[in-house]
Amino acid sequence: MPGYFHDDIDGSLAEARRASAARDQKSVLRGLAEQARERVVETFPASRLMHPDEEVEQMVHHIAREVVGDYATQAVARGWDPLPTSTEEAVRRIGAEILGMGQVEDL
Repeated sequence: MPGYFHDDIDGSLAEARRASAARDQKSVLRGLAEQARERVVETFPASRLMHPDEEVEQMVHHIAREVVGDYATQAVARGWDPLPTSTEEAVRRIGAEILGMGQVEDL
């Protein structure tokens, strides 16, 4: 009987760790998306962001790439959580969110 409870507690702790890690991953991307969004809003007027052309889309992805790259570089040096996905996937998700194609965690 004691082994049963021990296994149950271990399973519960493992599930809590997985849930916490998933929240941390979403918050990393969410924070990077917010940083990129702030820079984009400083760069373009709202009217251009509501109807983005090729130039706006390229700049959004350029800014997202810079923000993600800066984070990835600093994460190693400072012991932060690594990116939860590849650099290109993070850039794609952040760019899509800024351009109004969904939220980071939904893509």
